[in-house]
Amino acid sequence: MTTEVAILNKSAVALAADSAVTISHGINGEKKIYNSVNKLFSLSKHHPIGIMVYDNANIMDVPWETLIKSYRKKLGSQSKSLLKEYVDDFLKFIKNDFFNEEIEQQYIERIIIEQLVYLKSTISNLVNQEINDSGEISENKTKEIIKSIIDPFHNKILHEKTIENIAQDDFVKIFLSRYKTLIDKLIDNILEKLPLTKNDRKKLMEIPALFFCKEIFIYKTGVVIAGFGEDEIYPSLHSLIIECSILKNLKLKREEGACVKTEGACIMPFAQDSTIRTFVDGIDPSLEKFSKQHIESIFSQYTDLIIKLIPEQNNSIQLELKEKIREINKLIIDRYDEEVLEFKMVNHIDPIISAVQFLPKDELAAMAEALVNITSLRKRISITPETVGGPVDVAIILKEMVLYGSKENTTLMKI
Repeated sequence: MTTEVAILNKSAVALAADSAVTISHGINGEKKIYNSVNKLFSLSKHHPIGIMVYDNANIMDVPWETLIKSYRKKLGSQSKSLLKEYVDDFLKFIKNDFFNEEIEQQYIERIIIEQLVYLKSTISNLVNQEINDSGEISENKTKEIIKSIIDPFHNKILHEKTIENIAQDDFVKIFLSRYKTLIDKLIDNILEKLPLTKNDRKKLMEIPALFFCKEIFIYKTGVVIAGFGEDEIYPSLHSLIIECSILKNLKLKREEGACVKTEGACIMPFAQDSTIRTFVDGIDPSLEKFSKQHIESIFSQYTDLIIKLIPEQNNSIQLELKEKIREINKLIIDRYDEEVLEFKMVNHIDPIISAVQFLPKDELAAMAEALVNITSLRKRISITPETVGGPVDVAIILKEMVLYGSKENTTLMKI
């Protein structure tokens, strides 16, 4: 895991990222943390565009650093009017130019194997449980268990939201036409002893095809791109979730973006963001969520206690009163939410954002670095693994250049 932050005002963008990475290994999931990973890069050597990555350091088993540098070489000195055009061109490069069929097939094979092994393990556990309970199991009972596992798994994926700009039916048809032989082979190898029906096999074929066009992210990477287009006066930011490129289609989700044309400034944390959000909002997000849920629970209990005071024979009165009290409760809770938000804005968020609007570039960099260090400190003094730590890389993006520094090197350097 990691912590990253982007701070924008009308003159610059500050990006900061820690350098910790957690590696899991072995059947018991042993973990090792390294504090030497680069997560912050320049997307162009000639233009003021920065890029940060978090979560998975690879895309389809290729390091993001390799992909970014390949794109940077392809882009060269080309300029674009808007930051969005850089983002779209970068995504087009990932989708169409970078990955070959061999890398794609290897990645698809790995995902299918993981899905089939999971299904086999789940089915085997239920079959063994039935044998332990009854002493034996019939083929029909085995088929019932297989169906009870495969059907919900298939339906869950089927009803997930489809990736933007992908036509599900067309994608599934093309995917199966290209990879049917591979899927058949893997089903035979991994589920060889299971009595699969024709319908079971059909759904097993469709599961990976659907998976690659749905918003289900297993090995996702968060990608943050910020800076200036050639014709842009103010900086902006785009946040993306990317997992892979299959059949020239990106498994992609666009997250919330940011622009300071009207707001004047903004602070956006990524990945492990609770400490930074606590600093900005004045309350820990988990505490705020707990408080709201607890208040809702109290009102619900209060409603039930009032209803119990009415004699049971007046059932219609109970139902009518319960509905009216719930409406009143909702109004009170909504008012509470509004007042909490107003308090946060007036006493915490607005003062910070107002100050950020006028921060010079060195102070902007210091603030971004400090916010990452606060998260690192919190991890260091807690009993949880230090998944945030190591040197903090900082980039300041101005209209005409990108500046870079770290906590070991406070003098900003052009890159």
